[in-house]
Amino acid sequence: MIKSNKMIREQKDSNLISFIRYRFVPYWPLFALLLSIATGAAFLYIKWAPPIYQAKADLLIKDENKGSGDGRVLESLNVFSTKKIVEDEIEVLQSQTLVREVVRNLDLYAPVTSQGRFKTYPAYISSPVIVEALGFDSLYKDHNKVFLPTTPFVYDSAHALVKTAAGSFPVGEWFSYPRTSLVLRFLPNPRYSDGANGPLSFMVLNPKLVTNSLIGRLNVASTNKLSSVVTLTLSDEVPRRGEDILNELIDVYDHASINDKNQLAMNTLAFVENRLLHVRHELDSAENMLQHSKTQNGGADLSEQGSAYLQNVSANDQKASDLDMQLAVLNEVEKYVRSESNTGIVPSTLGIDDAGLSNLLQKLYDDRANYDKLHRTVGENNPVMQSLAGEIQKIKPNILENIRIRKLSLEAGLTNLQQTNQQYATRLQGIPGKERNLLESSRQQSILSNVYSFLLQKREEASLSYASTIADSRTIDRAESSLDPISPKKTIVLGIALAIALAFGCIVVYLREFTNSRILFRREIETYTSVPIIAELAAGGRSRSLLVANQPRPVVLTEQFRQLRTALGLHAKNNKNRKLLVTSSISGEGKSFVSANLALSLASAGKKVILLDFDLRNPRISAEFEPAAGPGLADFLQGDIEPYEIIKSTSYKNLFVTAAGDENGSFTDLSFNSRLNELFDYLDGVFDFIVVDTPPVHLVSDAYVLTEYCDLSLYVVRHDFTPKAFVQLLDENDKIKPLKNIVIVFNSIKSRGFFGGKYGLDLGYGNEFSVKQRRVTSSRRKLHKA
Repeated sequence: MIKSNKMIREQKDSNLISFIRYRFVPYWPLFALLLSIATGAAFLYIKWAPPIYQAKADLLIKDENKGSGDGRVLESLNVFSTKKIVEDEIEVLQSQTLVREVVRNLDLYAPVTSQGRFKTYPAYISSPVIVEALGFDSLYKDHNKVFLPTTPFVYDSAHALVKTAAGSFPVGEWFSYPRTSLVLRFLPNPRYSDGANGPLSFMVLNPKLVTNSLIGRLNVASTNKLSSVVTLTLSDEVPRRGEDILNELIDVYDHASINDKNQLAMNTLAFVENRLLHVRHELDSAENMLQHSKTQNGGADLSEQGSAYLQNVSANDQKASDLDMQLAVLNEVEKYVRSESNTGIVPSTLGIDDAGLSNLLQKLYDDRANYDKLHRTVGENNPVMQSLAGEIQKIKPNILENIRIRKLSLEAGLTNLQQTNQQYATRLQGIPGKERNLLESSRQQSILSNVYSFLLQKREEASLSYASTIADSRTIDRAESSLDPISPKKTIVLGIALAIALAFGCIVVYLREFTNSRILFRREIETYTSVPIIAELAAGGRSRSLLVANQPRPVVLTEQFRQLRTALGLHAKNNKNRKLLVTSSISGEGKSFVSANLALSLASAGKKVILLDFDLRNPRISAEFEPAAGPGLADFLQGDIEPYEIIKSTSYKNLFVTAAGDENGSFTDLSFNSRLNELFDYLDGVFDFIVVDTPPVHLVSDAYVLTEYCDLSLYVVRHDFTPKAFVQLLDENDKIKPLKNIVIVFNSIKSRGFFGGKYGLDLGYGNEFSVKQRRVTSSRRKLHKA
């Protein structure tokens, strides 16, 4: 079994090699030329293409779902920390908002270049100055791609001047550039390390164009699905610039995250400060009232009954105040939830001991914060955006229902407290009014004092959180560039160039051979018709002569005509095919060439042969053999001439010819000519073989008339000449007007490729004959002759 599989693989490999050798090796000069051109182009590209380096940085995103949250101490201080999702932060890092800030901070929209001998180079670290434009945001929104084309300049370090064709400008000062709306200034390059090798130039591009280009070269991805480590890579011509871009991007990302949390803390502080002002005002009023009451009462103490009432009513009022505070917070939370924008912050934990509500509010804020971040980078139809929007819409009803239930509970408790206080008020009707007013003022002052202390505590907590805010990410590795360029890679460029050259060569070969409307391969004939192919003849050359002896390769052609007469079985003792008709589809396919040389081959074998030139309109046979003057076939068919009078001898032994005759062009319709029987009966009794050269079948019908008097029909198909359509119609025409015992002779087969060898030694368009087969055939022929 193993040996069988091995043999199958070896056979497939052999077939593949044979296919490649047969199809493409004959065109090796084309492939050699294309490969040479491709190799040269690849080396030129490698030499002149700018080297590209890759900068890389690693960033840790604090994602609680993946086990990278803050410590407990930091978490207690950083109460406004939002939950991060690594996949969302990857999108944020690639957002136009952050990358635009990088372009602004590094002035990438105004690149400086150095002119080399044949190309320009970035002068990011070799230029002594950089260019900054005023009004970055207006430039970003403009639709122009280039605000200032390449402008050469010279830096005068002695006078701190930059000289251009438009004038000289001092370094560090804003100026309006002539004939433009730009306001620019030149600044010392903080990255300057080495002087430029050539003249310097600068240009001002649209920041949006630079931002989009930078995003296209930036790649942000997590190391794996379970990791919160994000890897940032950027390809750039200048290693230092690539590092600076990634480092600046990380800094901008951290600052944006801190700013978001600071804004959240500031909103909380503003809410607490507003409540403090309101409570402070009420507390001042209560204290003044208490002081006034004590002054009126002369500072007398409350009775035991009044003390007990004060304690009970005070406790109830404290509870009622807490309930009012909670109701106020719930109203603010409800207002926040029902708001469409959901901006700002409502500290839901102020006096409300409900973990479920707090968690829902935190979830709503986190989802809304992530939604706002993504809204600046992606479209509304983004799957992540739609998912967050759905989560927000699901959370809101739950929060509102929780608030409704909570408010009902608080209102019920408040009503109960009010009823209790009403009972105490009824019992205290006997207490003097002044004493009652004093107790009321004391109770009110105590309640407001407690509320005020509570708000002061929350303000300190918010201030502490604001001061302790840190970024939700940590830089693991700052950006570093590769030592060697990642592009162009010599092996990859060369491999691609060679592959393109080979593919182009294969396409050329395919277009040359497989899209041709003319017959090129033997298998095409076998596909289009069921008529057998009896022989294949090599191309003879450009000689005007029909005879093989006058061709460039007479030995090969002579041997092939011997094989043709052998394949026809003309040497057999019982051979009955003595009258041979030769025709073709159209003129120029070599039917006269085949008929003349077949007749000559039979004559050289000792047979008495006559060649009839029935192509009365284009008598090539008559022109080739030049028989003696006298009547021909046309004269015989029109007059009373005897058959023996039109038979002419030739310079070749045993070969006779009958010329076409009737040089005036008065062609005779053969269909109803009764003298054809007389002619063929006479010739059949005199000659061993009769070869009839007829006109093409697609021009006139003479061949279909003459086939009735012949035993065998040879249909000539010429390589790279005969249209495929005529071969496809051969079977259909043969059903209507059949040619007797038709066989095909594939004529004038050329060597494939550009420089073909001798027929049979290279891979031509016909059958493939190995050298061994030819040697065996030659040996058998010599033995037969002996």
